[in-house]
Amino acid sequence: MTRVPASNKWTRRRALSALGAAGATSLAAAAGIPRVFAQEKAPIKIGVVLPLSGAYAAQGTGAAQGIQLLAEQTNAKGGLLGRQVQVLVEDSQLKPQTAVVKATKLIQQDGCNFLMGEISGASTWRCSRSPSGKRS
Repeated sequence: MTRVPASNKWTRRRALSALGAAGATSLAAAAGIPRVFAQEKAPIKIGVVLPLSGAYAAQGTGAAQGIQLLAEQTNAKGGLLGRQVQVLVEDSQLKPQTAVVKATKLIQQDGCNFLMGEISGASTWRCSRSPSGKRS
């Protein structure tokens, strides 16, 4: 059995830092949006689908808090492309079909410009497919 050096162990602080970095990368990627998008005054809506209940509720809640904190910090600095960032979070319950329903709601009803989140590979894969099962 090989021992893992202490520097390679995942701690809560290290995991939250990684989630924050992932969120920052996602928001930074949005900076490449054309200027026409930047000229709008409505907030940029980011939909987040995460398990907020069930076995992975702690991880999902921590990720949602990290994303919300990043949005608050971004807004305090003037927003993204001069627009405020609004984060809308939905509970996937770690169920792929529920994740699809929540992601669809965020896009079609809530008008989210971007969608991120989900810690389950099965839910992520299912959300990336159209209802017919083909890649959208």
